[in-house]
Amino acid sequence: MISFSGLFKDTLSWNTVAKYIQSQPILIGLKSLRILKRTNQRLRLLDAQMEDIFFFNARNILGLAG
Repeated sequence: MISFSGLFKDTLSWNTVAKYIQSQPILIGLKSLRILKRTNQRLRLLDAQMEDIFFFNARNILGLAG
């Protein structure tokens, strides 16, 4: 089961949430990348398509394309 809880310094402590749900904290950026990778695998995208998403598009957005 996948769950999501947004915790911020000024809103809630992890110790409070841990009493009610069984999960481990993970950085949102890492979670987003894992979900995107899993989606790509389920859609059976080609390696070149995955490279576009994970490398070339990011490079272009950051203005690093050469």
